[in-house]
Amino acid sequence: MAHFPATPYGSYGRQLQWSIPAPASFSTYYGSHQLDVKTTTGYYPPFRPTWNSIIAGPPSTLGTGVFGTVNAVEGASGTVNTEACSNGPPPGAVGGGWGLGFVFKFADWVEQGGSAAGVSFLANSVPGDGFRGPYLNYNC
Repeated sequence: MAHFPATPYGSYGRQLQWSIPAPASFSTYYGSHQLDVKTTTGYYPPFRPTWNSIIAGPPSTLGTGVFGTVNAVEGASGTVNTEACSNGPPPGAVGGGWGLGFVFKFADWVEQGGSAAGVSFLANSVPGDGFRGPYLNYNC
């Protein structure tokens, strides 16, 4: 799961990006690595995500359909999806959105195919090395 804080009021041009620049360090890697990206409303403080609270429910907090797909392979990068984004409160208003949540899970065809797959990597940004894993772009 990836969570991003609420974007500022009036922001626009949100793009969810994905990047695993080479060389990448995978601690687990086998099988097919197509990941479906789904939206979720399962982020509410205090945040303690589990399979049941995010995917199984009841109710499931996953959005319908697939927001995008990515491949967990070295050198992969690109835009997952673009959409309107202002979910922060207007200036002077109290409150606002909880932010944006996304779940990266193995694609249904990988899970239903019965073949084992696994991927694990550290998705931290390294100064001068760019972003790794999911990140968000938007304009103010």
